[in-house]
Amino acid sequence: MLTTFIPQFLDIFMPLNESRPWKHPYHAEFFLNDETHFYLIRFIMYFNSLFTSEMIIANNTMFVIFTQHANGMFTILGYRVEQLFNDKQELSKSRFNCEKDYKNIAIFVEDHCNTLQFVDIIQSCYGMIIFLEFFGLLLVLGTTMVQVIKFNLLGMSDRPIRSVVYIGVQIFYMFMYSYMGQQLIDKSTQLSMKIYSSRWHSTVVWKQKMMIFIMLKCIRTITINVYNIFILRLENFSAILQSAMSFCMVLRRM
Repeated sequence: MLTTFIPQFLDIFMPLNESRPWKHPYHAEFFLNDETHFYLIRFIMYFNSLFTSEMIIANNTMFVIFTQHANGMFTILGYRVEQLFNDKQELSKSRFNCEKDYKNIAIFVEDHCNTLQFVDIIQSCYGMIIFLEFFGLLLVLGTTMVQVIKFNLLGMSDRPIRSVVYIGVQIFYMFMYSYMGQQLIDKSTQLSMKIYSSRWHSTVVWKQKMMIFIMLKCIRTITINVYNIFILRLENFSAILQSAMSFCMVLRRM
């Protein structure tokens, strides 16, 4: 948006024999006279760009907050597992004082179920959004790469820079989704590993029986699955970039 003001400033501080051409941030048809309603068209373009960008950034920020909350819950659950089988606590327990142990395990099971439900809510709310955004970004990323090649061939010096910045923003946007999905996978896997590596096998029998059901529940890796098409993780992020490059090559040949 700021680059569109460069011709106006140059006409003031470095004037030429003729005025430099004024250009809009992007091409769009509003069925208005461009010379008469130039500033109105530019204002509409600026408002549209800011409004759309704010919605996209707010949506991605909320997704990061939700997934970070889920990661924090898995971290807390891992800490509770370590405390359940602490050697010092085991030695301090008497045979008549099992109520606290029952309560701690019940709290762990309840919080784990709540965390799984929370992840399911995230997936149900963002499944369609992520699918549409990734599909749209895949197409836009390929066409933007074609524009970079085209503008370089035409000798346009400013457009490739804008396109490269735009490509970087798109890649970073997809990377944030994939990175948070990978974090969720890692945290849930770490919880499962902490349960298996704990000293549950050396505790009392009734604790061992309860932990068997907990281990069976925690063995499943928690992921954000978008309509069973792809999972948000860094491996799939690299695959999407490869698909965008292939799409770019196809468009270039056309």
